[in-house]
Amino acid sequence: MPRPFDLERFRLGLGCDRGRALRLVAAPGAAKGLCIATADEDYIFYPRDAPAVTQLHVIARELGHLLLGHAGAPAATSEIARLLLPSMDPGLVVTTLTRTRYSPRDEDEAELFALLLLDHVEVEERASPALTS
Repeated sequence: MPRPFDLERFRLGLGCDRGRALRLVAAPGAAKGLCIATADEDYIFYPRDAPAVTQLHVIARELGHLLLGHAGAPAATSEIARLLLPSMDPGLVVTTLTRTRYSPRDEDEAELFALLLLDHVEVEERASPALTS
């Protein structure tokens, strides 16, 4: 993991590795974070109004769920998808991953991933992470 950690570079690299774009979206209703995978792209929603360090922690935890292969519940017609992506055809949604739908072990693994990732973030970056929409 390079120091200092660069979220944008990590996001782009992960998208290339997975063969699909990864979008980070600030959303008012994403207090605990939300990951939605479509056929072509992954979306991580993080709380728009939270402090920067909280936003980064939420993003890191959701990245952990993605990278660790944690399975979420099917969400072809999810209210969450319609709320957060009103212009997206609900039929395109493959899965929705929410923090409350994981096993305790999956939550522990994702939380540990987030803590390990954040250990590589310099203090200055914690104050103002490069978050993108």
